Amino acid sequence: MNFGFVYGMGAAKFRNYAKVKYGVDLTEEEAYEFRERFFELYPHLPEWHERQRRFVTTHGYVRTPIGRKRRLPEIMSNDKALRSGAERQAINSPVQGAASDLNLFAAIRVSKTFPNDVRIIATVHDAVLMEVRESRVEEILPQIKSLMEDREVIFDTFGWDIPVPLEVEIKVGPWGAGKVFNLEERE
Repeated sequence: MNFGFVYGMGAAKFRNYAKVKYGVDLTEEEAYEFRERFFELYPHLPEWHERQRRFVTTHGYVRTPIGRKRRLPEIMSNDKALRSGAERQAINSPVQGAASDLNLFAAIRVSKTFPNDVRIIATVHDAVLMEVRESRVEEILPQIKSLMEDREVIFDTFGWDIPVPLEVEIKVGPWGAGKVFNLEERE
């Protein structure tokens, strides 16, 4: 529900999604009420959605906070479904793209900071999979966490003043089965 509404899902689509994905039957009124209550909690989101729709309609693209461009030519289509899809992407792309930008930037910084002790294997959505020299795990992982949560370097590099904390969870072990590396327990 949260991601759907953040990315522009309407009440009708929410109602269908609840039924198909979770077997939850909602009336049209209930779906509408859920959506209304969500936006009461986040009253600036509809304004931002509208700004994104106007921007993409005028320019044919949107940008992530660091400036990466996503072109959405379907916004000019005569087909309402294609236009609506482009509008949803105009809302979704800056958010998802920002997460991707941060993830890639963190992977590059980790790789450059620890060239002999860390090997980046992959980035997946909001994760960086890496191999860390076992003899240095206890020393390096707190530094990696600090490096990845550093909002100031993002501002210095891209001019983006991130308004929320960046919180990084580090897991140690096989991909998908790692255990949380708890810094507080080690101090």
